[in-house]
Amino acid sequence: MLKEKGFENIQYRKIDNYREYIELKQEVQGLIVPGENEEIQWMEIKIKLHNEVAKLTNEKDISMSINLPMIIYFLSIIGSAIIGYVSNDKWLMLILIQLFGIVFLFMVIKRSNKILAIRNNNIDFYAWIEKAIDDIL
Repeated sequence: MLKEKGFENIQYRKIDNYREYIELKQEVQGLIVPGENEEIQWMEIKIKLHNEVAKLTNEKDISMSINLPMIIYFLSIIGSAIIGYVSNDKWLMLILIQLFGIVFLFMVIKRSNKILAIRNNNIDFYAWIEKAIDDIL
């Protein structure tokens, strides 16, 4: 099951208020090992964060490119079902097959929208982490 994922040792959570943001900021500060070259550590964290956002954005774009052909397919199903219904009864089987296709398509689109929402939540969470890093620096 696809779900929201955290970053490094920071668990995913939705940031709804200032207190939650401060807690996140403290966890972000905990990623740095004191005494070692902190500037390099911060840069490495920012690079990992950037790469994760780029990966999620790419996955989201791929999901969106899959949805467009499904919607076009959906429109062709409706059109062929109408034509089949208007023609005569021998098309009844085709209409039933098309209706099952519509139900399947709705299920796929609903699942795809859930996946997109999860990816958007992860991107938003990473943006909060990036803001926390910028505030710390």
